[in-house]
Amino acid sequence: MLVNFLIPILFVSIPSTIFGGNLNINDGLLRYFLSLVLFLSGIRFLITSLIMNNNLINNYKLPSKTTIFFTGSILGLLSGITGTGGGIFLTPLSILLKWMPLKTTAAASSVFIFFNSLVGIITWQTINNFSKINFTSNLFLHLIIVLFFAFYGSSLGSRTFDDNFIRKIIAFILFLASFKLAFA
Repeated sequence: MLVNFLIPILFVSIPSTIFGGNLNINDGLLRYFLSLVLFLSGIRFLITSLIMNNNLINNYKLPSKTTIFFTGSILGLLSGITGTGGGIFLTPLSILLKWMPLKTTAAASSVFIFFNSLVGIITWQTINNFSKINFTSNLFLHLIIVLFFAFYGSSLGSRTFDDNFIRKIIAFILFLASFKLAFA
């Protein structure tokens, strides 16, 4: 199930991320619009976490390949334009449209974020003279920290936290991302 989703969405999102990262646009209005969308999604997740029983939804269905390709293209483009890994858009979309269970969505989003972020970093470095990378810079320290907390968070999410707690965490992350897009 996860592979049938991840391979096609990454196949189209990665080139779209590169394209979006290379666009030289004034993205102020887009950033405010996306910030509003993320904020409203955060409210939706917070309310859902307060009124829903755990694991209440069980009728999940992966979208068609066409929908996956379209979604990957749009999310990759948004990732490149906004400088995010794209999971901030994929996670709420996947949960709200009931594509996968919450914990499966979290796993898929982690892989999606990793590859889109990696491509985004490489694209940015290529545009900004790849030969000037300082391989002892903070970039690699940040990568190690991110990987550590990604594995630790994945472990907690899959073994310790219930779905409603994860929804609250997603709401918090969406609020933070909304703030970052609007004011950073």
